[in-house]
Amino acid sequence: MLDLIDLTTSVKVDEYWRVMEDLLNVNTDNLLRMAFNIYDIGQDRKVDATDLFCLVKIFQKEDDLFFQAFSQDLLVISHAIAVKTKDSGMEDIEVNLKLAAVDKRLQAFAGGSLNS
Repeated sequence: MLDLIDLTTSVKVDEYWRVMEDLLNVNTDNLLRMAFNIYDIGQDRKVDATDLFCLVKIFQKEDDLFFQAFSQDLLVISHAIAVKTKDSGMEDIEVNLKLAAVDKRLQAFAGGSLNS
């Protein structure tokens, strides 16, 4: 855990507590908006297979903190995109290949489970 903490930068205690309080008191809508903005790599106001594929490519190390925090979420989103694409009749080979690559990478990291 100490590897994740930057000990080279000093932080004032009052600033630390203010940030912690803000984080703990944020409302659910703001957290959802923040998560959506993280996942919307293309900034096109939608999360699609290309966004997930880009996220997986950006964070490829298995020991990466991002994957530890978000792999289950990304796996759920990937499956939801696949279902929505299939149900809309707009299946695309390129999208299916990207989703398959995302799923393979995420399942390997998450232990193959889809526990939400």
